Parts: sequence; structure tokens; C-alpha cells
Amino acid sequence: MVVKLIMVVSKPMHCIQDVCQKLLISYFENLHTHPYRTKAFTSLIIALLGNYLSQRITRGKQIDHNSLIAYGFFGLTFGWSGPHLLFSWLESAIPRKQNFSLLKRFAFERLVYTPFFQFLVLFTLSIYEGKSYQVSLKNAQTLYRKVLQANLKYLSLLQFMNLAYVPPMLRVLFSNMIGFVWILFLSHQRKRSQEKTPRIRN
Repeated sequence: MVVKLIMVVSKPMHCIQDVCQKLLISYFENLHTHPYRTKAFTSLIIALLGNYLSQRITRGKQIDHNSLIAYGFFGLTFGWSGPHLLFSWLESAIPRKQNFSLLKRFAFERLVYTPFFQFLVLFTLSIYEGKSYQVSLKNAQTLYRKVLQANLKYLSLLQFMNLAYVPPMLRVLFSNMIGFVWILFLSHQRKRSQEKTPRIRN
């Protein structure tokens, strides 16, 4: 009886394992043959899932499709290209053989790239949602300091691990995985800010 039960349970688990293995192999093959397209598509999916999950948590069944499209489009355009350009530049500008190369890369990512990219995220998301330049700029300025402080406080260790231990080929994917959790926080903060701010015409 116990043996039969184990066999029944093990079959679907084995199928799931096979599917995951095939997906992983397919991902690495596409990452090698079509790196830009694969990174863009992966970032798109992660951004969509992150925003969708955030909306389901905060809104229930009510989904803001403009926000969903904005996050997805951001993932497709900047969600992968920003990290990709950053990591590619760091590899060439700060070689590993250079003294304190890891600390220099980490300092640049945290103190130069992150402040710029975080503002780009807040501003561009509003633009993609159909808001005007003035409204998008004001929305970004309202949230910028709080969001940047949270990013530096909670994501610095993860980004250090990314630079120190993750192979260069997988750093954009790792950043996107961090971004998935970050999107939950960002979506929540943007929603709270919009609720507190008087409605402004686009």
C-alpha cells in the first residue's frame, strides 16, 4: 500500500522535474543563441507576473490593465537592457584583475547606476501608463527618495552576491528575479502614492 502510494505521488513529481529540466535546457540554449531576445522576453514575463501578483494582492480581482501593460513594456525595453549594458560595461571598464575590482563594481552599481535607473523606472512607468511628461515627472519625484532608500537598504546584499558569485551570462536573469520581488514593493508604493495624491489630469 505504501509502495503504491509512493509510486502514485512520484509520477507527477517526476513529470514536473522533467518539464523544469527541459525548460531550463531550452532557456540556456536560447540564451546562448539569441541572448538579447531571450533576456528581453524573460524580463517581460517577470515584470508582467510581478505586477499582476501585486495587483491581485492589493486589488483582488480588479486588474489595472494599463499598469500591467506598462510594467510589461518596461521589462521588454529597459528591464533587461539596463542591467545588460551595466554588467557588460563593468566587465570591460573594471577588469577582475584590477585591485578591489569587486568593490569598485559594487560601488558604481549602487551609487551611480541605481539612483539613475530607479528614477528612470518611476518616470517611464508613468509615461507608459499614458500620463503626461509633467505628471510623470511629479510622480517620480514624489516617490524617488523613499524608493531609492529602500532599494539601497534591502537590495544591496543581493546585488553584491550577483556581482560576486553569479556568472556574467546569468546576471541579468538574477537581476530580473530580484526585480520580481522589487516590483511587488514598487507597485504597492505607487498605488499608495496615487491614492494619497489628488487626481491630476494627464
